[in-house]
Amino acid sequence: RLYHKQANQRRDFHFKLAQKLCQKYAVICLESLSMKAMQQSHGKKVNDYGFAAFENILEYVGRQMGTKIIKVDKFYPSSQLCHDCGYQNKEVKDICVHEWTCPSCGIRHDRDRNAARNILSEGLRLLTA
Repeated sequence: RLYHKQANQRRDFHFKLAQKLCQKYAVICLESLSMKAMQQSHGKKVNDYGFAAFENILEYVGRQMGTKIIKVDKFYPSSQLCHDCGYQNKEVKDICVHEWTCPSCGIRHDRDRNAARNILSEGLRLLTA
């Protein structure tokens, strides 16, 4: 019973969050990640958080509310590209690197924020293509 209660709470939270995001944004860009690969590196907790379920719920709610959900390919080097000049830094492939400075333009990047900007740019490019 406890498991079902937790699952229902998580599902309710996912629906409420998806509705809030779809009301706020007309376009949402996501990186299509391999859940199996994430499970191998991060363990079973990836399934417990329900990332894949949330992605499905977001697509469902997005269709109902008219929000475009764009998926960027998992092989797109989002964290390696400088969002300012486009330089690809192959040394950033290691996920232990959280911050890096672009050798081309000198801008300091937070890995996650830089990847988010690049995913948004690529998603918008895919939308217009």
